[in-house]
Amino acid sequence: MQWLNHWLATNNNREKSMNENFSHPELRDGEKLLTNATYEESLEIPFKSKRLGTHAYDESGERIGSPQIRPVFVQKEELEAGTQ
Repeated sequence: MQWLNHWLATNNNREKSMNENFSHPELRDGEKLLTNATYEESLEIPFKSKRLGTHAYDESGERIGSPQIRPVFVQKEELEAGTQ
């Protein structure tokens, strides 16, 4: 749960800094973009519904050039249940 605590501590600032007009093109209904991570980092994310996308984007909506960095999506329901 240390990972979750870190995410909670940084997520509010991250959400505020994201371009409000940007919606990740790989986002599916009922999901939230959790973070960008390498495959190895994603293994530490405890959510069962986590899903790795293909192309990561930065806070301004620009594509990140490193193929090792990928978006991690989680079902909103699971995220909300884990953060209460």
